[in-house]
Amino acid sequence: ASLALGATGSVATAYLPIKPLDTRPYSLSVSGSLALTDNAQLVAGGVNATSRVDLVVGGNLTLWNGSSLRVAAGFAGPSTSSDTFVVGGAGVVVGGSTLVGTNCWVYPSCHQASGAPVVFDLQNLFVMTNSGFNANYHGFGRVGESYYGPGYTAAYVNGASYGGKGGGDYAAGIYGYTNAPFYPGSPASEPSTTQYYAWGGGAIRINARRLVLEGTLTANGNKGRSQAGGNSGGGIWLTCTSFSTGAGALLSAVGGAGVDGWGANGGGGGRIAVAVRLTERQIAALYNGGESLGMDILNFADTPYASNYTVAGGTASQGLAGAVGSAVLITGTFNPGTVVIIH
Repeated sequence: ASLALGATGSVATAYLPIKPLDTRPYSLSVSGSLALTDNAQLVAGGVNATSRVDLVVGGNLTLWNGSSLRVAAGFAGPSTSSDTFVVGGAGVVVGGSTLVGTNCWVYPSCHQASGAPVVFDLQNLFVMTNSGFNANYHGFGRVGESYYGPGYTAAYVNGASYGGKGGGDYAAGIYGYTNAPFYPGSPASEPSTTQYYAWGGGAIRINARRLVLEGTLTANGNKGRSQAGGNSGGGIWLTCTSFSTGAGALLSAVGGAGVDGWGANGGGGGRIAVAVRLTERQIAALYNGGESLGMDILNFADTPYASNYTVAGGTASQGLAGAVGSAVLITGTFNPGTVVIIH
């Protein structure tokens, strides 16, 4: 069966937990196609929930005419384990084609404590102009009085780090992998106890066969607030068989700006990697920080996509700007070898 949501302003909630400590997995499965049209919204999962949520579509997934899809990851496991990021805290699996139409958006949210992402396993993905995936400010963050993320530092006014180091004398070191940016960005320390702005850029993790990008994939860090440095940009990791872009396409993992008036520093830029024609074994090796044979790795600035990305550090009018992050294009050159038949 197929499911269509099309009434203007309609909202369907697959699972928004009332009890955050509920560990049961939840899913919405549609054996046919799923269509969101006319400003419809589909919400799956709850921010910082413990439980996992999955959206499974057997046919096509279509977002059209201002519609949106929001998916929030559950805990999944500690941020020190690569398994947390391989499986993620939520999943979207589509058996047919996925179309994100003009003025439509997908909003993936990482778990702010574990960093677990939403993992998209797609076939053909088409992202049209003025649309895309928006993971801004949805990475590691502040939960109550606790901060999470390897790029966090407790010193006020220092920017958070990720692919680039945050501005400031006491900023944390960079972390993660250039060729497999599955981590999200980190928060910067802030003194406010009533308003939270300490959110690093999120993580956009997409595995697809064909990926056509004419719109935007963005995972920027939030700006600082009240003596706070900027939060670091997030991670965008795409693995696909073919990748193409339109003239207006953009991949963005920018660090957040330092707040004016306190000498606050900018957050470090995030990380972007687009990997084309890799084997499953090569992808698995990248998850653990290794490099497999049969890969050509180029900085994005040296590719035809040089005008389609930014990993800039966050600006700072009175402090230091965050450092630029990393962006690479990885192309598989795997040769299956020669088969010899002996009679």
